[in-house]
Amino acid sequence: MTKLQKFKPNYATVPGEIIDEHREVHGMTQAQLATRLGFSLKHVNRLLAGLEPVTPETAMKLESIFGVAAVVWINLEAAYREFHARSNEKQDLLNELPMLDEIPYRAIAKLGWIRSTGKGPDTIKELRSHYGVGSLSYVPDVWEKVHSQYTGHPDFAGNVWAIMAWIAQGDRHDRPSEIGIFDAQALQAMLPDFESFGVSDSSTLVENFAEFGIVLAFIPTPKGLPVTYATRWLSKDTALIQLNPQAKNINVALFRAVAHLLLHGKRQQFIGFVRPPLDDTFAQEAAEFASRLLQPHSNL
Repeated sequence: MTKLQKFKPNYATVPGEIIDEHREVHGMTQAQLATRLGFSLKHVNRLLAGLEPVTPETAMKLESIFGVAAVVWINLEAAYREFHARSNEKQDLLNELPMLDEIPYRAIAKLGWIRSTGKGPDTIKELRSHYGVGSLSYVPDVWEKVHSQYTGHPDFAGNVWAIMAWIAQGDRHDRPSEIGIFDAQALQAMLPDFESFGVSDSSTLVENFAEFGIVLAFIPTPKGLPVTYATRWLSKDTALIQLNPQAKNINVALFRAVAHLLLHGKRQQFIGFVRPPLDDTFAQEAAEFASRLLQPHSNL
């Protein structure tokens, strides 16, 4: 047997073509190669045509037969599959271009959440990364609960992609280094001490809320987006409150967001709209909770 060989194959090369070249050099027929591999002739035909992958087990057998290290075959197969995956991705990106007509990608880029501002595949790719999805078509499924809860609200229906981009930015927001375990009783006892606050107090608020298991994130929205807050649970012990620092009554927004965490369990996700739905019982309960805490300091 010859000494194990090393070579750097073209990343787009079909692994089966290299196998076939080695077969010919060693004077084997395809049937003989099939016998040495322990495969059927049909399987070997498919392997040489690139229709069957070079598995680690196959790579080990090829190492024994041809003296080419198994890692070479494995890397060749991986490069070939990656090449085809990226080729397919290019077409997938082009297929999603019409979705840019619905997404306010320039407003999203203005906030620094994506870099590309052109109407091309690069923007699609960056938006996928921002929303945290393999395809933009998956976004409604990722936020299915939010979609089903607010579909009838006109401010949601007219700003779906912008709202989802804002919520997705909450996932990307830095977390405090130390976060406590959510304690509803301790949190509720602390709330009256916060009679008023502003964005200038944000660092102190972030630290205080982190003690109670709440990640508090001040995240500006795309221009004109009529939302003030969003809440959701990151785990059974940790919640996230996103606040729009541009909101007119940010203290009201915070206390309504806290109300959802205290009153409405850990399965729900909530968005605070500038114009809450009149038939939204959860929003009404949150508003009443905030009103009781803030009076007479705020005129709701």
